[in-house]
Amino acid sequence: MNKITINSTSLRELNGAIILASLMWSLMMILGDEIIHSFGRMAFGLLPIVPVAIFGTALIRHLKRTGHPAQKNMPSHVGIATALTVIFVTQLSKLEGAGFAQISAMAAYTCFVMVLCFSIGARRLLSK
Repeated sequence: MNKITINSTSLRELNGAIILASLMWSLMMILGDEIIHSFGRMAFGLLPIVPVAIFGTALIRHLKRTGHPAQKNMPSHVGIATALTVIFVTQLSKLEGAGFAQISAMAAYTCFVMVLCFSIGARRLLSK
């Protein structure tokens, strides 16, 4: 089995994006009522998109550094995944109730990953 190596700059960027996502999720749970009161429910619902976009950018930059063959298609995959996640989150942000911050953030990250995997898998299947 081959050892997996990653550029140290890419490692820092990807780890930073993951840490930012966990920090934003924690802040949404702690300061949810204050954010909703100050900025509104829609702004609160769209907060999980920020770390998703930053992680997508870090992923694209990593693939450009490595010269991976998938680098030419990755921006379109990340764009599609981010757009569908925004649509999903805007619809989900209309919901109210206990644990909304937790549900919306985890649902946004899960939606992004699922759409990204589906998009990459679909392109591979169609290219064969």
